[in-house]
Amino acid sequence: MAQIYYHEISYLSSACQIRIGSKDMENISIADLKPGRENRLLHVRVNRAWKVMYRTDIILYMHVVLIDAQGEKIQATI
Repeated sequence: MAQIYYHEISYLSSACQIRIGSKDMENISIADLKPGRENRLLHVRVNRAWKVMYRTDIILYMHVVLIDAQGEKIQATI
């Protein structure tokens, strides 16, 4: 799995999406939706399984803190 560092995630903003992809829910993919970067996926392994479900008509923002393999914190608001 690719290592994620600060400089790779610093451009993430509300123009991204989080997808839970595996049955065990250990992997999260953050896809950058900015023009020219639509196919760039940043993969990170999470220590804990989690699921968030929303049913609403308003726009929601989520502040995410991820930890990479070296223990560095990675933060993004989506």
